[in-house]
Amino acid sequence: MVPEIGVTATPVIDRAAGTNGVIYVVAMSKSGSNYFQRLHALDVGNGAELFGGPQDIAATFPGTGDNASNGNVIFDPAQYKDRAALLLLNGVIYIAWSSHCDIRPYTGWIMGYNQTTLAQTTVLNVVPNGNSGAIWMSNTGPAADGAGNIYLLDANGDFGTTLNAGEFPANGNYGNAFLSFPPRVHWRWPTTSR
Repeated sequence: MVPEIGVTATPVIDRAAGTNGVIYVVAMSKSGSNYFQRLHALDVGNGAELFGGPQDIAATFPGTGDNASNGNVIFDPAQYKDRAALLLLNGVIYIAWSSHCDIRPYTGWIMGYNQTTLAQTTVLNVVPNGNSGAIWMSNTGPAADGAGNIYLLDANGDFGTTLNAGEFPANGNYGNAFLSFPPRVHWRWPTTSR
């Protein structure tokens, strides 16, 4: 990915959206020393930005892991690349993040954005109290079944071996695992939209 940056994940297209269909794509860019990750919704027929886009991607999640401040892990656009293909499920565009060049500090992020407003709807960090945990997916993407459950793999990160009463890692880290979860279960929802 060096020295070029840009679109590294397979976009997703909704042929029934908008006038001509909509292609959703995440692009990384740089201005001076500042990096940006942006979600674009583009008209398939003419390439025009739709729904007030692009949407800058930003997030925080409760935790003490890599790049944490004041009890929250912070998404740093310079540290991540969107490698896994985007998933469109029930009106939400899901984006999963791997690290940019596998250089710490980073943790594993999954985010959801409303497909018609581009407002962030969900945020999940799979290693909030550790490090790494990238969602690489070998250039494939998260999958979903007919009931709306999402499936993905994450790797290279901390995994809690001490289990809580629910038999989940007590430290909240799932950094080297096959994950399956219903949409929005165990996710944190943003308190503000766009």
